Amino acid sequence: MILPASMKVGLYFNHQDIRVEQRPVPEIGPREALAEVMACGICGSDIMKWYRDPATRNGGINTGHEIAGRLAKVGSGLGGWKEGDRVIITHHFPCLECMPCLDGNETACQAMHEKHIEPGGFSQYVRILETGIAKGLYRLPDSMSYEEGSFVEPLGCVVRSIRKTRPIEDHTVLVLGSGLAGLLHIKFARALGARKIYAVDTNDRRLEVALRCGADEGIFAHEKLPVADRVYVCTGSPRAASSAPTLPWMSPSTASRSAISRAPLRAG
Repeated sequence: MILPASMKVGLYFNHQDIRVEQRPVPEIGPREALAEVMACGICGSDIMKWYRDPATRNGGINTGHEIAGRLAKVGSGLGGWKEGDRVIITHHFPCLECMPCLDGNETACQAMHEKHIEPGGFSQYVRILETGIAKGLYRLPDSMSYEEGSFVEPLGCVVRSIRKTRPIEDHTVLVLGSGLAGLLHIKFARALGARKIYAVDTNDRRLEVALRCGADEGIFAHEKLPVADRVYVCTGSPRAASSAPTLPWMSPSTASRSAISRAPLRAG
């Protein structure tokens, strides 16, 4: 594949200053790969001013980590991959060996702070470092579109959340926040046989979508919330995060242990 010398890169300086500039296409080492970005989702962490502004003190930053693409170049010492392979690219991941990982608290792993791509998904090409090949590169089946592939990263967070709060079948579920993470929780809980699902939000249009995604009832955040066996915090609202532990989780009709999960914020 003939590669261009430069590529378009989206740079965030602040909420009022987002630019598209030309930058050199990254060079790769013998055990690295270069991928052409075909689709990249926008995470909530990509648009949080308080989260992004400190990183822009030395100039604009390129974010984006919900990436699907195809390999444009493969290093000479990298086996098992070839140009044209359709892939999912993960920007960070746990080591799976430290104590937090072994305890099931992978998001507390120090390795999660490391980045294994250059620059980010809001660019035409990304370099996948050698450290990101083994645990951060996955094959995208031909049956899935690149747009569907970009959902793998956020859906992976939801899968982990649901796994930590099983069982879901025949339990009541309360989802605080009806953004992407909340809607995926709702669809997953419905697929797993939840008895009743409540969606909570401040926006009536989001609640309408939540109902279409499988929620039984949509509730405005200022209203009294029902009891539930499983509570999922899928919003960055400090009020929601602080109030969730005080909610009456245990439904009178069930004797099983209640559980709560917070959808993790993903560093870009």
